[in-house]
Amino acid sequence: MVRWRTRVGGHPPLRAAITKGMPDLPPGWSPHAALGDEGVARLIERFFHHMNTLPEASGVRAMHSEDLGVIKKKLTLFFKGWMGGPREYSKLFPDAPPVPAAHASYPISQREIDAWLLCMEKALTDVAPADLEEFAAIVMPGIRQMAA
Repeated sequence: MVRWRTRVGGHPPLRAAITKGMPDLPPGWSPHAALGDEGVARLIERFFHHMNTLPEASGVRAMHSEDLGVIKKKLTLFFKGWMGGPREYSKLFPDAPPVPAAHASYPISQREIDAWLLCMEKALTDVAPADLEEFAAIVMPGIRQMAA
């Protein structure tokens, strides 16, 4: 079973993780700046759409309750901050455990990690800004690093 890796001091700087070898991105660029709050919310909607419809993701979907309202809100807020936007998640959920601890009770193997990443990559492709077709390719390395 693969466990989430704890990182002391939080995640590595997002910009460094996603822009390595991509000097053509403007200074101050972030996935949140490209998508905005509404785009991040769409990303999470598409993510759960894929989780609900892809056979490969059925195991991950089974780890969630039938009603996805709370988890969608939490994941949207988390990703807003992770993508360089406002860090509202920790303000609204100050007692929430760190990501590794929140997932510790679930039997997460490489299969579930791969399914989760597949859903996220498809969702990123779905919401890519029209002028940035390679959006998923830019953001996925940072997401893979977070999920490792």
